Amino acid sequence: MHQSLRVNFASCFLIAAVALAGCSGGNEQQRELDIQVSPDTVRFDPEMQSVPILYTMRSTAAVELWDPLGPSIQTEFSTGSWTTLVESGADVQPCPCGFTISSGYSGQRIVARPLNPGRYRLRAAYRRSDPTNVTAAGASLEAFSNAFVVLP
Repeated sequence: MHQSLRVNFASCFLIAAVALAGCSGGNEQQRELDIQVSPDTVRFDPEMQSVPILYTMRSTAAVELWDPLGPSIQTEFSTGSWTTLVESGADVQPCPCGFTISSGYSGQRIVARPLNPGRYRLRAAYRRSDPTNVTAAGASLEAFSNAFVVLP
């Protein structure tokens, strides 16, 4: 009898775990834009006087990027706390003057920035476009890349 209780308990536990795993994304925002930095460890290039960052951007919906120059760079100043680096002459206010990328877009890009050793990520501000290519009303959305490390 004890064996059957263990089997029933294990079965109930497994069913509950599968159900919770299936519901874990229920409160998360739909990701229309994904940014992946690879490799996730990069080095300062003394010849370029900067750090080359290779990233892939993918879109599952038509979105308007708010910055036509590409994602901004954030640095981790304490565990889990990020701040956006502002380059001299950069407009710090989001500007809906970007460009629209279509659903299903996937492309690799490279950006080079003078960064100190540390932990960083890319951030892209965007908003979803409606089917007529008119930007939908609403707040700006954000996409963040995986974290990457800059070595000297």
